Amino acid sequence: MRFVPGDPPRLAVRAEYRLANVGNAPLHSIGIELPGENSFGRADLHAEIDNKEVAVQHNPFEPADNWRISLPAAWRQKEKINLVLSYDLAARAATDPRIFAAANAFYLNDSGWFPQFQEPRAFFAADIVRPNPTDLAVTVPADFRVTASGQLRGAKKQNGESEYRFRIRKADFDPYVVAGQYNEQRVSTSNGTVVFWTSKTIPAAQAQQTARQIAAAEKFYSQNFGPLPRTVKEIYDIQPPEESSEGNISWERLEGSLLPGVVFDAMSGFSGPTELGNTWFGHMIRPRAEAWMFDFVLAAYASDLWDQGNGAGTSRADAIGSDLSDYDGTRGHAVEKPIISLTPSDSKDQLRLGGDKLELFLFALEDKCGQQNVTHAIAHMVYALRGQQYDYSDFRAALEQECHQNLSNVFDAWLRQKGIPDDFRARQENASGGKN
Repeated sequence: MRFVPGDPPRLAVRAEYRLANVGNAPLHSIGIELPGENSFGRADLHAEIDNKEVAVQHNPFEPADNWRISLPAAWRQKEKINLVLSYDLAARAATDPRIFAAANAFYLNDSGWFPQFQEPRAFFAADIVRPNPTDLAVTVPADFRVTASGQLRGAKKQNGESEYRFRIRKADFDPYVVAGQYNEQRVSTSNGTVVFWTSKTIPAAQAQQTARQIAAAEKFYSQNFGPLPRTVKEIYDIQPPEESSEGNISWERLEGSLLPGVVFDAMSGFSGPTELGNTWFGHMIRPRAEAWMFDFVLAAYASDLWDQGNGAGTSRADAIGSDLSDYDGTRGHAVEKPIISLTPSDSKDQLRLGGDKLELFLFALEDKCGQQNVTHAIAHMVYALRGQQYDYSDFRAALEQECHQNLSNVFDAWLRQKGIPDDFRARQENASGGKN
């Protein structure tokens, strides 16, 4: 991909593949998922097969981002073809937090921005996974810094631009890119290296203190939920670019992106490892659509565990009381939906209700199974599904294995019904002497 300056700046993507038909029948088209026109500002889409342009069409009866590449002739068994896809992305009109692009910085998250093939519509068709290895070349203005998934294989400068080449293997995160005009400070700690990218150099003492906290949090997550890929040798702490508030771009909207191994804007002090924790629950494993809120809640829960281990943060009782109070206050003026039915397009109040309830749900599972079993279940889910997607049923299976109970009724009561179960409220009232 290449950063193209302009108003707005563009991110030009070119994807090249060597493909073989390893199935048992000829094929007449290739199914592929592409970044959306509205979400990623995709434009100027082209496809070539063996150096000849071919049509890329969308079926109105399929999801909006699913497209089909027409083949000029039947693709016979064992035959190999060369496919090239190209398109531009622009974030000025986009609303998706997986992409950000300004004059002096940009990022692309590790899902949605690159093409993803779909298996043929046939019985026993194998899932199509990312090629191993995948080579990623990133071309940017010469004064930009770049980090991306995989291992850096080299860089070269030419005509005012720099090209960085990365090799992404099976165990690495899906392709992501972060780049911009940043000052860099590298700080070594006993738990690893933290790299600060800022518009202005920060005091050495502040950088050292923040780096120690970030590296300690990374060590906690690695020990409890599994190590990062070997190519992730540093954690990046990145400040918002100075131009991020101009035009229609809001950095606050983009912080939800939570790139793997990246902490955004912790210069005012490291308040907790929630952003870093999402590396494990939003990237190491990825939530399916029906569990799209769960990664943020798991990250917040794990952050609380880290705080408790360091004697920081609020007590368990205070956290439950605060969540219950927030839930009840919001429910007084909002129409609740069951957690399993929530979508990103629901109102802020409905999403706030769902988030508070999901956090309380984890406390309810602690009451049922014990905190250690809940933590072990999360860790086992990350280990078993590394690189794959997960949902509530996967978490339930992992937890049932830990605490040797059938938890179907508990999960149904919290996820598929409205309100807070009476037995949970009663326990909290008894524990607090009736104050809740």
